Amino acid sequence: MEKAKILYGASIWTGQSGERDSRPAALAIAQGRIAICGSLDECRRAFPGAQEHDMGGGFLMPGFNDNHLHVAAYGASQRMLSLRGLDAKAIIAALQERYSDLPTNRLIIASGWDYDCVPEPTKILLDKAFPKHDVILIQFSGHAAWVNSRMLKKMKITASTPDPAGGVIVRDKDGQATGVLRDAAMQELQKQKFLRQHMRTTLLRSDIKRALEACSAMGICSVQDNTWLPQGVWAYRYLHRKGRLPCRVRCWSYASFAPLRMIMERWVRYIPNWVAAGPRKYFLDGTFSTSTALLAAPYEGQDQY
Repeated sequence: MEKAKILYGASIWTGQSGERDSRPAALAIAQGRIAICGSLDECRRAFPGAQEHDMGGGFLMPGFNDNHLHVAAYGASQRMLSLRGLDAKAIIAALQERYSDLPTNRLIIASGWDYDCVPEPTKILLDKAFPKHDVILIQFSGHAAWVNSRMLKKMKITASTPDPAGGVIVRDKDGQATGVLRDAAMQELQKQKFLRQHMRTTLLRSDIKRALEACSAMGICSVQDNTWLPQGVWAYRYLHRKGRLPCRVRCWSYASFAPLRMIMERWVRYIPNWVAAGPRKYFLDGTFSTSTALLAAPYEGQDQY
C-alpha cells in the first residue's frame, strides 16, 4: 500500500465557503484520496510516519475536471501537425514542409483548422498542392473534414450523392462537393481513424498517456472521456497498473450502439476511485462551429438552422 503523504507550507484553498481567514495549514493524502485538511500537527497525528512535502509557499487547490474530452483523439492530435490559427496559405506551406518526403499515394492527415482562419476551404486548394496524395484535414471540433478530390473519389462522393442523415456534403453553386464534409458525411473517416488507433494497443496507450499528461500539466485531475470501446478502459487499466495514470477517468459509452453500450456498462472491469463507468453519449445534432447544431433561428448569414 502506498505510504500516506502530508503537504504543507502552501496557501491551501479547498473551495469551501468561509475559509478566507482560516485556511488549513496542511492536508494528508492516503490511498489516493485527500483524508484530512487541518493543522500540520493534526495531519501528523492522523498519519504518523507519512511522507512530508514542503510546498515552498505555493498555492494548492483542487484540480479541474474536464467535462467532455476525447482522450485518445486528443493524444493522437498532439502527434499530428497542428493547423490551429493558420490560414489556407499557411496550412498548405506547413503540410508541404511536414510531408515533403512522403511517398506518392500515401495519406496526409492533420487537424485543427477552423473557419475563422479558413472561411472557404475547398478541394481545389488541396488538389493543386497535393495532386498525388490523399488529404484529410480535421476541423478543430472533430465534426468536419476538409479533403481533396482523391479522397472524395475514394469515398464515392459525387454531385449526385445525397447528404446522409445527420450530415452535410458542402457544395458549391453548381452542386459540386467542395471537399468539406460535416458530421455524418465524414463519419466513415472518423470511424476508420478511431478503429485503427484502438486496434493498435501500444499506440493507444501512448496516445492516452500523452493526452492525460497534457491535462495534468494544466491542472486537470479528472476527465469525462468519450471512451466508447473496452480497449480504452484496458489502456487505462494498464497505465494505472504501471503507475502512469495521472488523472481519474469517467468512461462514457456510445448510446446509439446497444451491444457496445452494454459491454461498457456491464462487462468491462473498472478501477475503484480511478476509472469508472460514466454516462451515455447521444448524438442529436452537431456543433456551432460547423453550423450543424440545431438552432431556433438561422445561423448568421445562412439559411440553415
